[in-house]
Amino acid sequence: MDDLTTLAFQQLRERLAVRQLLRRGAAPLAGGTGSLAIPVVFHTQADKTDPVANLDTDLQTIADYINAREVTFGLFANRPAPGTSGRAYFATDVGAAGTLYLDTGVVWVTIAAGVTVGTLAARPVAGSAGRVYLATDLGRGTFFVDTGAAWLAIPSAYDAVSADTTVSNTAVETTIYTKSILANTLGTAGKLRLVLEGKVSDTHVSVNAASYTLRFKYGATTLITSAAIATHPLFCVCAGPGFGANRRYRLTFELSADGAAVQLGWYFTNHLVSPGPAQQTLWDTGTSAEDSTQAKNLVVTVQWSEAGSANRAFVMEKALLEPIF
Repeated sequence: MDDLTTLAFQQLRERLAVRQLLRRGAAPLAGGTGSLAIPVVFHTQADKTDPVANLDTDLQTIADYINAREVTFGLFANRPAPGTSGRAYFATDVGAAGTLYLDTGVVWVTIAAGVTVGTLAARPVAGSAGRVYLATDLGRGTFFVDTGAAWLAIPSAYDAVSADTTVSNTAVETTIYTKSILANTLGTAGKLRLVLEGKVSDTHVSVNAASYTLRFKYGATTLITSAAIATHPLFCVCAGPGFGANRRYRLTFELSADGAAVQLGWYFTNHLVSPGPAQQTLWDTGTSAEDSTQAKNLVVTVQWSEAGSANRAFVMEKALLEPIF
């Protein structure tokens, strides 16, 4: 064995390394370093009489080094613990087209994070930083990013309604908005904000003392009841004509978790009366102990104090429900 043998080994190593990089779709890096060491060096020996078995040892060392850094394909759950710097693992079940991870020797680093699509219940346990998950049944679709310790939601609209709902000529409590809130949506500190916009009309010219009541419900609990909201021009429940047609309102309701089984409700509404600067501002709060680990309906209702006629109407025109995390 002579120096030519050692040179051949070195060239083989370099070619195999370049081949591995090209197979992974990466350009060769000039000056890259690795940890491969040839155990038996022949050219330093005076008589060059080492047994041929040592040549096999050198070749096997090279093969083991390269094979340990081949891309392994499998399920994310089967990915081994980190510890071999340069090793690659392709999780076929993470993301729409799989996700590539590189082992730094200490941790796995996500190289090409895919997006896994499924239901919120099917989302895997957090634990691999960089993963992205799209829950198709949460609102209109909600993205989550795995921080390594927990899933972080990327807010998007949970629900939106543009069709009018009109409550007129009835004293029966009527639902103007409802949405099923999926299990575990609120967690222990999540929040949902609901904004309703529309108009209220009371064009009665005769003396009356009409009003309506808003109720905000989560599950079987009525969190807030805002009663005796007047339609008198002075916003008092007193005898007189109605305040007119198409008075705009904007209603904001927030449902938030404060611990595992306590929900807090808060609402604010503003009635604008035009022409003129008169307006009415209302607010209230409430609590419940509904189990948010189960699916619950969020419901808003309105109820007139008397049936009246078509001259009296509450119209919900638009609704937007969005998570605030």
